[in-house]
This record gives sequence, C-alpha cells and structure tokens, in this order.
Amino acid sequence: AGVRLAAVNAPQRCVISGEAEAVSGAAAQFATRGIPCEPLNVSHAFHSSLMLPALDDIDQALAGVRFKPPRLPIFTNLSGNEAKAGELDTPDYWRQQVIGTIRFGNCVLAALDRGFATFLEIGPQPTLTALAQHATRPRDCTWAASLRRDADDRNQMARAQALLYVGGVNFNWDAVYRGQPFTPVSLPGYPFQRQRFWIEA
Repeated sequence: AGVRLAAVNAPQRCVISGEAEAVSGAAAQFATRGIPCEPLNVSHAFHSSLMLPALDDIDQALAGVRFKPPRLPIFTNLSGNEAKAGELDTPDYWRQQVIGTIRFGNCVLAALDRGFATFLEIGPQPTLTALAQHATRPRDCTWAASLRRDADDRNQMARAQALLYVGGVNFNWDAVYRGQPFTPVSLPGYPFQRQRFWIEA
C-alpha cells in the first residue's frame, strides 16, 4: 500500500496516508529536509488504497440512495473545481472520495474565483476553517464556525451569525427567532438625553 498524497488543503498544508510504518518513514525523510510533519489522530487510513476493502460496503450503502441535482453550487474535492452536471450522481464519485486525493485548498480558491468570500464551517468542531484561511491568504474573506466543543451551542451559533451579518449576510430574522423565548425591553425614546443605557443582561 505504501504512502500516497491524501489531501492538499493549502500550499503548505498537505496530508499523506497509508501504512503506518511507511508514513512514519516518509515523515522522517521530510524532517531531514526541514519539512515539519505532524501525525493526525485518525481511525482509518482514509484516502489511501488501505480503504479498498470498505468500498463494497459503500456501494451497498449507496444502492438505496436516489441522487438529485444540487440546487446550490458544489465544489468537489476530487477535482478542486465546481462540480459539473451529473458528476456527483454516481457511486464511483463517492468511492473515489474514500480512496482518492482530496483537493480542499483548490476548492476554496475555486469558490473565491466564482465570487464567494463568506464561509461557514458546519460541524461539531472547526477544523477546515484554518486550512481554508491558509489557502486564501492574503484575500479578505469572512469566516465563521457553526459549533465548537468548548462553547455553548446557542452562544456559538449567535457568534457565527454575528460574524456573518457583519460580513454582509442578510438573515430572515423572523425565521431566526421563531419559537425562541424573548422578553421585550424598553428602550429610551428619541432624542437621546446623553444618558448611559447599556443592557446588563
């Protein structure tokens, strides 16, 4: 199985994958050339030929999936470009996601070239945002993470929403606050009388 390039997340943020001994050997060679390496704590050697035994299970899981064309632009990690019509609709595409090289950094750059400059990472802990920022330097973008393990979910979502709003995203505020408990707060009338009026809670 050896070693293969598993992911290109940014120009200087790449991942190799394969047999543990071969990966350690490659990392040692990189270190002698002054290239820093950091081992990743993963459950499997994703994006390498060691994942081939899992492909039959993936085929079975996909057999009951009915693919539909995306309604939003999708940038595929396999090519690093915007997905073409029908490209995501085959089991083979998803098989390649497991064993092929992922080009996340190229996806981010392709999204920028397409005019996107606001990014929200959806997941339990932001891991890709920092990589995306490395890929896009020095371009000016808005970055937000939906959740963080060390933060209250509601507060983190509010923080992310604030970042996105400041970055120019318009929200449907009725939908945002629908079903949420709230208490009306009396605000001073206009004109202000130069009195401090900060809400403490």
